[in-house]
Amino acid sequence: TVFDPKTLKSTGEIRSTGKNPDALIYDPASRRLFVFNHSSGQVTAIDPATNVVTATIDVGGALEFARADGRGSVWVNVEDRSEIVRIDSRKMAIAGRYPLAPCKEPTGLALDTKNSRLFVGCGNNMMAVVNANSGKVVTTLAIGPGVDGTDFDAATGDVFNACGKDGTLSVIHQD
Repeated sequence: TVFDPKTLKSTGEIRSTGKNPDALIYDPASRRLFVFNHSSGQVTAIDPATNVVTATIDVGGALEFARADGRGSVWVNVEDRSEIVRIDSRKMAIAGRYPLAPCKEPTGLALDTKNSRLFVGCGNNMMAVVNANSGKVVTTLAIGPGVDGTDFDAATGDVFNACGKDGTLSVIHQD
């Protein structure tokens, strides 16, 4: 559903977004909205000026959360394959697949654009720190169980993992 940001009234619907959309982000580099469809393993690109679907990318797997760096890279977690996929948002193509071992079942995803770091909340009680340029896992750190949301505060250098199974918030500071 598309809303007018001033009135919050519905102005239309976009129906071709795929099966079981799980995340939506805006990428300033391509000026597109990206919808990540958990069940179909597809990414749907939308022109927000026209509300028209402009492309569909078959990634495969159970897609979870995503982040855009504003320079043409969009990353998405693939939960059932324990990997991150990088999409070139201008070419509308997969630019890389990066395994996250020993991280399993990635759900949460945060991005530090200044230091080129991805923070991946994983279902096996760990957070993986990934070099966004190379896709290599730099380190892993313990977090609580059942993570479903990960975010990064650039002002403080803190990474937050919301862990639903025990209701904890794991906070890790990046130096």
